[in-house]
Amino acid sequence: MLVFSSILVCFITLLGVKFEFDNKSPFVIFFLALILMSVFPTLNILFSFDGSEFKERTYIEANLFSSLFLGVLIFSRYFIVRLLGVNNIWVNFIKYSNDLKIKKNEILILSFLLFLATFFFIKGLNIRNFSSLMSVNWWDVVNGGIWVIIATYICYVSSSILIANYLYKSNRKIKSLIYVQILFFLIFCIFVLKTRSYILMLLAPIFCYFMYTKKGIELIKPIFYLFLMLFVFILARAVRHSSDLNEFLQSDFLEGFELASEGAENTLINGFYYFVQNNNNFDGFENNNTLKRILLFVFPGLKPEEFSYIMHSAFYGSSPSERLSIHPTVYGDAYGNAWWFGAFIYSIFIAIYISFLELTAKFINKSSLYRLCVFSIICTCSLIFARGAIYNAFMYSFIPLCISFLIFSIFSRESK
Repeated sequence: MLVFSSILVCFITLLGVKFEFDNKSPFVIFFLALILMSVFPTLNILFSFDGSEFKERTYIEANLFSSLFLGVLIFSRYFIVRLLGVNNIWVNFIKYSNDLKIKKNEILILSFLLFLATFFFIKGLNIRNFSSLMSVNWWDVVNGGIWVIIATYICYVSSSILIANYLYKSNRKIKSLIYVQILFFLIFCIFVLKTRSYILMLLAPIFCYFMYTKKGIELIKPIFYLFLMLFVFILARAVRHSSDLNEFLQSDFLEGFELASEGAENTLINGFYYFVQNNNNFDGFENNNTLKRILLFVFPGLKPEEFSYIMHSAFYGSSPSERLSIHPTVYGDAYGNAWWFGAFIYSIFIAIYISFLELTAKFINKSSLYRLCVFSIICTCSLIFARGAIYNAFMYSFIPLCISFLIFSIFSRESK
């Protein structure tokens, strides 16, 4: 049964990749991420079960839950995208993307937004000189307050800047300067912010775009960005493990890099297995906190406790008041929130939500740059969904999309 359930979850994951790839949808990133976070660990367990830390029954139940979740998600996506008429929106967009004319003021808007985000990060982290820059640690970012939150939202609005700059052809000097700005921001993310989502926010969309547009020898471009993402992802994790940049620079780089690469995203699913083995027998589980927080996001005072804190408390024994979080893949988040019902509730929610985002690209705004923003935001939130941070994925896509709509609506009026 372990063999069957393992093969089943792997097969359905690949089926999801094929479905989204055929539609040229950025949501393919969700299933590609699950290959790393779920498929690889599942196969590893299958071929080396003797060294596993959970019972065979636990793995079987977890695999069946994952398969049900993915099956409902794929079926829902298949039905909804056709109902809304968005099944070909990305096919046509990708097909004619090389003919897109990114205007000078459009690319400058994205550049300004990225600059503004960097400025707000510096303000929120109280970086006044080189010494304070070197002493920033990850907890400073987590507790950075309103300025860091605003900077984060602005970052996601500008997440299409790498694709837009690649397509921008009018002024080589501006194009080169923006590439320098992007490189600076990536370095800032790795060594100062130490937060991987900001890095993937820029690299995942261009990887997805190249995956769809490049053929033959040009496939080296998406492969390059894939390895670049993996490298900077592990590098940022290694830097985060140091208390600050000073400690990282004084440590053994190769040793730190090796430690960071061990137990990275492919071990997130252990939290899911732990919840399954204990049948969610923890305080705060099966209350649908995540869904309630999404529905009540405009009423902060009414939102229940962040479920990732509750999961961390259950898995590691910490107190939710410590605000320590764990994201045990989308399966763990769904299972912990609603037991087996989560396979239906959260898969259908994600299918509806992603399809809604695609619908905005079709009807709300005809701007090509706005569609690029939607494409990039879906790429990024797909990674966050897959990781098991469903509430964060919603917030870091819905609000940036609203901001994007306002900015490009104002811009389109002024350009008429």
